[in-house]
Amino acid sequence: MVVTIILIAAIIIILLWISYWQIELFNSLTILKNKIEYKFADIDIVMQRRTNTILALAQVAKGYGTHEYDTIKETIESRKSLDETAPLQQKVEAVNAIEKGFLKVNALFEKYPTLKADHIYQQIMGDSNVSEVEMNLQVNREDYNKIVNVYNIKVQTFPSSVVANFYGFKMDLYLYLGQDTYEPKLMFEE
Repeated sequence: MVVTIILIAAIIIILLWISYWQIELFNSLTILKNKIEYKFADIDIVMQRRTNTILALAQVAKGYGTHEYDTIKETIESRKSLDETAPLQQKVEAVNAIEKGFLKVNALFEKYPTLKADHIYQQIMGDSNVSEVEMNLQVNREDYNKIVNVYNIKVQTFPSSVVANFYGFKMDLYLYLGQDTYEPKLMFEE
């Protein structure tokens, strides 16, 4: 009788411990997922500043009547796809499209020395403006990728992968601006 009670008590304690552990893992995954979205919101703010810069550059290009205005316009259109309600993967893709567009816009201005020498262009692209945006973007991207890395490790490694899989937590994308995104794969995927 005493052995049965001890056995039942031990099973209850083990079940309670497993439940507590599962709740802790679920909460830590949820917190990391929220941090990822929060950090992406920081990136979105910086990308809005970059879009404003591109809009200003579009006005400079338009004033010179260059046919490259269409390229700039495409970049601005990419910003519209950065909808708040869109899934994070779609947001990351939109940010990458804006980044690629910004690189194209810079290349266009390199082709036109007169355009590049324009006073308004100099003001827009001045060290204090663009460098600050680029620095903020780099810092936010690094912070974002660090959180994604911690989250992805938890989603991939045993035993937290069991809880992550059970509750539908999936790997998140790293953000590499100016390049394609790196889509991580689970260790056991081919």
